[in-house]
Amino acid sequence: MSDYLKHYGVLGMKWGVRRYQNKDGSLTPAGRSRYRNPDGTLTEAGKKKDEKEAKKQIAKRSTKIYVEGNNYAAKRINGKWLNDFNKKWSK
Repeated sequence: MSDYLKHYGVLGMKWGVRRYQNKDGSLTPAGRSRYRNPDGTLTEAGKKKDEKEAKKQIAKRSTKIYVEGNNYAAKRINGKWLNDFNKKWSK
């Protein structure tokens, strides 16, 4: 076993500096050029990244619509049932 530590970092790169993506997920200028061809079209990696983001947004929207629909239905059912119950037992 060797006590030698190999470092596979980028030569000359500062610690803590992100190459392609900022903390908030937006791309740095190097990241934008990485995911685009010189003619402006997306590279394969860019297409995969774009597709992944689209799937996330669709899942988020569909979940929100599902929850809103269930809440609406529950309010209608519970509201009607609750009013009937109160009328019946308030006498």
